[in-house]
Amino acid sequence: MSDRPVGRPMGRLTVVDDLLLRDHRRSSDPVVIQGIWVGDRAMSDLVVAGVHHRLATSRLGYRVRTTGLPGARREWIAADARYPIDRTDPIDDRDLVRWADSRPRADLEPAAGPGWRLSVADLASGGCVLAVTCSHALVDGRGLLRLLAERVPAGRLVAVPDPVVAETDARDALRQWATVGYGTLRAIGGLVVSKRRRRQLRDYRALQPPRAADPAAAPTPMPTSTRTDADASPDVAVVGARPDVPATLHPTPAGLIVEIDRARWDRLARDGGGTPNTAFVRAAGRIGLALSGRDLVTVGVAVDARSDRRPAATIDDRPTTPSRSSAAADSPAAGRLPANSPPGPAPADPPPPGSIPTDAPPPGAAAADSPPPTAANAVAMATVPVRLIDGQRTVRDRCRGAYRGAVAAPAGFPAELVQVLPDPIVDRMVPSPGRYDVLCSNLGEAPADLYAIGDIPARGIAGRALGPTGRWASVFVLGVGERYCVTVTARPGTPTGTLTTLVDAEIGPALRYW
Repeated sequence: MSDRPVGRPMGRLTVVDDLLLRDHRRSSDPVVIQGIWVGDRAMSDLVVAGVHHRLATSRLGYRVRTTGLPGARREWIAADARYPIDRTDPIDDRDLVRWADSRPRADLEPAAGPGWRLSVADLASGGCVLAVTCSHALVDGRGLLRLLAERVPAGRLVAVPDPVVAETDARDALRQWATVGYGTLRAIGGLVVSKRRRRQLRDYRALQPPRAADPAAAPTPMPTSTRTDADASPDVAVVGARPDVPATLHPTPAGLIVEIDRARWDRLARDGGGTPNTAFVRAAGRIGLALSGRDLVTVGVAVDARSDRRPAATIDDRPTTPSRSSAAADSPAAGRLPANSPPGPAPADPPPPGSIPTDAPPPGAAAADSPPPTAANAVAMATVPVRLIDGQRTVRDRCRGAYRGAVAAPAGFPAELVQVLPDPIVDRMVPSPGRYDVLCSNLGEAPADLYAIGDIPARGIAGRALGPTGRWASVFVLGVGERYCVTVTARPGTPTGTLTTLVDAEIGPALRYW
């Protein structure tokens, strides 16, 4: 399969894409998504180069074309640049998480490209670690894992979908203005006659995290692309590090990755009156409470809005049945994943909410309709307040209402409104998703295609978000066979011992720490 022509249209930005792009440009520490894959053996330079090339011709290799017509949405197009492979010196296995924490991300630019980077290092034990770090504007957490499953295995070249209909800017602007005008008039009429609509709008405004000034925020200048690497395709240039953005611009966060017994967690959650999902929300909130010293924190919970999901029903949680695969025979200390083994039977009910949004837009940012196939992000955010005295059932009840409110704009207003208004007005309407005290996201199941790359079996798979540094904690959950792989990231400067104690108390006991 040949590479895509540079500049080829790849679809318009959705409401969620647009909000995340705005947030990236206005934040001094924008949110990035990171997928981490740990292998049992070292990976050759040739295999790594193949992975790098396949990722460059995937959805990660997008940039944004801004239209000059008011109302017309921005458009994704194939980029013409990528960063070289970030190969570092070998590291000790105990330094794996710190290595992933410190991967360069300050120069990721989704608008102009490149917005992603592939990092790799050999481990002292003889294994290897790969990390793909990308702007959240390019893809959400669940989307990144799906993309890696499609692109990382050799020979798994999947064509990026084209837009179903290629529209001119003028036609797209007319469609947007018509949608916004009609929807806004209906919403205003609803506010006049409906107490329920007025209450929805008041509740939405009351649940928004407080805004904080970010004086360092400024749009990042566009990088200059230069062809510097022999493995670059004729259409995708490799660019060097940007001299205007130091790699150490962002403080290194405190991070832990832990694996826990899936069946035990699910059983304890249900015995306490909650669900596996809401138990993670409660645990994330309690970690944030301990770190902040507050009596209440707001937890932003990612809700997946893809066409194969029913976000409003995710509170019901599927019953998780651990797979009886060869994983049972593996030693927890070894951390070995079953090679090419699927992570259990397909669930009958929809999986839990999740998409690494980490930082998706707050409630009301995403339309109720499923995003198109070309959408980079397919999440909305539910806001859940958590107090120290809250039990499992209390948090579950709060999540139930919050999930419903996350899949549509408040009070009937069209979500597309934020795509036709100036940035300052949108900033007041929709606070930055990074303003949540704590973030919690369930990424679902690790794709079975990531259980090995070629003949190298996986030792571990994880997904998480980094930034902004002002958030107290973020907790991401990934189902891997009979275990949950949980990533916990806290503010820079948080002592590792303190974070480990909190994780043991709220999420443990651990089968294995990375």
